[in-house]
Amino acid sequence: GLNAELVLDSPFRLAMLITDNPNLRPYTIFTLYKNFTTDQSQTNLVIVSLWAFGEFGDILISSEGAASANEQSKSSFSPISEATLFASVRDCLAKSANPPSLIKQYCLMALLKFSVRFPSSEPEIRNILLPYRSSISTELQARACEFTVFLGDELSTLRPPTLATMPAITKKSVLQGIKLKPIIDSSKMVAVEEIGEAPEDELEKAEPSPAPASSTTPAT
Repeated sequence: GLNAELVLDSPFRLAMLITDNPNLRPYTIFTLYKNFTTDQSQTNLVIVSLWAFGEFGDILISSEGAASANEQSKSSFSPISEATLFASVRDCLAKSANPPSLIKQYCLMALLKFSVRFPSSEPEIRNILLPYRSSISTELQARACEFTVFLGDELSTLRPPTLATMPAITKKSVLQGIKLKPIIDSSKMVAVEEIGEAPEDELEKAEPSPAPASSTTPAT
């Protein structure tokens, strides 16, 4: 079972903040990168950072992005090079050990998105994927094989639209990807995850119910 509210917990909440607030995005992306290069001990923060670099890495390498981040925070951020950003994610992939599969999968996804954001990086991405195609981790092996196929010439026209920047994440869009069945458990409403699209009436039912009125019947 999955509590519906947990779907929106960190790092999802921060991802929503980044996508829904373009004016704050440059400062947030630069701050994430600064933290990423100094401390990778917090798994959730690393995950959302890798996601953000894959989606909005172009902000980090632009003078306009740095200027906007500095204007928002009175900071002194400077743009980084495409090679520096690429190396940061590649090094995270090489050093990540705990949890190995989860962090590495986000690294591979960020690198895959770099193939569209920074086309010159595609040959190196292919080389990075190669050893993971025989990884002892079935998840990593699957991602590496899928991404290698996706980088093939026959799918070149599909990559730009498929790897385009994500639209804004909203609570409704997240919940619509989950069919929520309200069930009673210890007098509390919880949500059970099922694959499918939830109708509007079921989404409404999944919202917390008001507490029942107190009974006027005296206890016996």
